[in-house]
Amino acid sequence: MNTTSVEQNAMELAQTHAEGEGDILEIYMAISENEIRLIEVAETVGTTHEVLPFQFDPQPAEGLFFPISIVMVSVEEMEKIMNGTLPLPDGWGVPDRLQLIFRRER
Repeated sequence: MNTTSVEQNAMELAQTHAEGEGDILEIYMAISENEIRLIEVAETVGTTHEVLPFQFDPQPAEGLFFPISIVMVSVEEMEKIMNGTLPLPDGWGVPDRLQLIFRRER
């Protein structure tokens, strides 16, 4: 029986992405009881002023037991998300509820 929580799975996935992608500066988690929701902020992502999640099915063989949604944004877009001028995807809550789970030392 799987006893892994969404938060635990999200933290593990974020760590894997941060280790594999050196341009990721920060990763935020949007709280959900049944889905991994990450926002990855990277220097190399173009600014489109859209917040569109990439969605993936659970991958139990990889230790990921929940559906996954990942949004990749630029630094500028993350600033707009945090000040409320660029909305999060529907159902992702409000910016002040985002949890910073990774920050790269510069």
